[in-house]
Amino acid sequence: MATEYSALSNRIYSDFLIFGSCIRQRAAVALSKDKSPHAVKILAEAVVRSGDRKVITIALEALRNLRDRDSINAFCQVWAESRHKDLTTILKNRRYVSSESKFLVLSALKVGALDKVKKGEIDIVDFLLTALVDRDVEIARAARICIDEIDNLSIKAVCYFLLGEWEKYEDLDFDHNLLSNAYHSANEEIKRRISNKARIDGRIEWIKILTGGKKSLSIENISPNDWSSFADILVSKPERKEIWRFLCNAPAIWSKKLLENLDNKSQIWATQNEQNMMETLFQLAKTTEDEFFSSSPYLRTKKLDTGDGGFVTSMAITSDSQLLAWNSTVNDLIVLWNLPAEQEIKLIHGNNSAWNLAISPNGLILASTGYHDKFIYPVIRLWSLPDGKLLKTLRGNLGNKGFDSLVISPNSKILVSGYDNTIRLWSLPDGKHLKKLTGHDSSIESLAITPDGQILVSGSSDNTIRLWSLPDGKHLKTIEKCTGDLAITPDGKILVSGYTMWSLPDGKHLKTLEEHNGEHIAITPDGKTLVSASNKTILLRGLPDGQLQAKMTNYHNIGDLVVSPDGNYLVVGGNGYSPPLQLELPIHIPIDKLDSQSIVEIEVKARDSSLEEGSRNAFKFTLALIRLRQQFDIDIEDSSNDIASSEFDIEIDG
Repeated sequence: MATEYSALSNRIYSDFLIFGSCIRQRAAVALSKDKSPHAVKILAEAVVRSGDRKVITIALEALRNLRDRDSINAFCQVWAESRHKDLTTILKNRRYVSSESKFLVLSALKVGALDKVKKGEIDIVDFLLTALVDRDVEIARAARICIDEIDNLSIKAVCYFLLGEWEKYEDLDFDHNLLSNAYHSANEEIKRRISNKARIDGRIEWIKILTGGKKSLSIENISPNDWSSFADILVSKPERKEIWRFLCNAPAIWSKKLLENLDNKSQIWATQNEQNMMETLFQLAKTTEDEFFSSSPYLRTKKLDTGDGGFVTSMAITSDSQLLAWNSTVNDLIVLWNLPAEQEIKLIHGNNSAWNLAISPNGLILASTGYHDKFIYPVIRLWSLPDGKLLKTLRGNLGNKGFDSLVISPNSKILVSGYDNTIRLWSLPDGKHLKKLTGHDSSIESLAITPDGQILVSGSSDNTIRLWSLPDGKHLKTIEKCTGDLAITPDGKILVSGYTMWSLPDGKHLKTLEEHNGEHIAITPDGKTLVSASNKTILLRGLPDGQLQAKMTNYHNIGDLVVSPDGNYLVVGGNGYSPPLQLELPIHIPIDKLDSQSIVEIEVKARDSSLEEGSRNAFKFTLALIRLRQQFDIDIEDSSNDIASSEFDIEIDG
């Protein structure tokens, strides 16, 4: 069917000298009788692009009589992208309104159907704001009316906040609950825009809005971008109570950034004792670089109570760092685990020997490899998240080796699987087989996709790596004599294979790491640390230099490791008898989340003369913040201007 539509699309623009007009018109007539979404899209595009008036007349007549919802959606999509005057006339006269959120607001505003958007969800905020600056004056005016009259108060509050209409916002949301609730349900783009608006306009209440409580920050809801916004706001409008709150809760690296830019504004410290404490923190902040907070080899270890004692061979984490999935060889289970709450969400049964897992970046689909009943043939199963319901089973060939590896594209639309010595591409969420890539001589052991979704990297047991373009699957380059797991830096410029580093997209050799330990590898989301593991050892290396920063031993049969997208968790899976999983957090975890064991370890490292001075000072600075919180653990909101005097005994080198 796709081929048929492609042929009709070509014919509608036929340029044959003698029969071209006849060919174009017949194609238009055939599409007008069809009126499927594909046909409607071709006809609407023909109105915009075609120079044949008869074709345009046929297309316009067909487009005036659409009833199918998907066909109307297709029409609205072409209209939203082109704003062609003839399509606009049809949209207004026929009052077509798309049901797809991407085009709902624009089409509804254009035809005056404000009731279609007044009760919408938070994800339409972006389109309302876009409509306000639309080149169509009518749409911009309708968007303004819509915001003022909208029933959903959270959406109204977000719009006023982002527009900087502070009087309207404060009258509507005097206690900031509307914006706080809306923020937590918003998509990442809206969150970013709210945070940046607060930063630019120096909205000090934004810190209170997001933290949602008097006595402590809701740490699990605060992203690095938010911490950065908080710091910038406090620099522009230094408020004593909020600075104390920040220093007693934020990760040490963000407190350092705040103090570097704040300078020692002594007029905001009420007592001499406060000034002395702040002077100590200022000096420590200036004696270390940011890199030492990311590279300092401190990890806090926690055992996850998995309860089954199975061997873990694959793990995956959702893009919001909330849900961890791992397989267990006991009873063929997949375990869904809430990372911040450290508790089990669901057990997925019946996967029949799952060995590999992948979660789509949009967090909606979990893919797992396994076998159909009693190993008759290999399959990939697609499960919905977070409920763990089976959506679809993708079948391999009878008797063939199973699917060895999985990866999902950044846009969540393509699933790539390693199947024996071939690579297969599947569309998501429908699971349709798209393409088979061949070229490797042995089984595909590892797959990775660049962050822009343009390059697929495959590693095989034939000791080669191949680069392919996506989505067409064209072979780009072969890298010889490579082995081990694959990982790509967040900027897409460096590929790590086992213990070797290569540049992308050219595939040039950059560096061979000194110590071979690349059976399982991962790269932190800031791109500064490479984590590698094999058997009983985990290594941390700096990037891009590859220098060894830390070596941790005494692990037992490591089966897989994964770093969470927020950079807070390194999860190690292995043999269940020793224990099955270990949860580890880097040094820049929030100060109020450090337990007593962590504090003791930081104290030891702050005195360790074998460490670099910059790294040791990073621990000293962290320790100073811990002492600040311990000695002056007060209700920041309700405190008086006087803070009790106490010894602040952090030694500063030099």
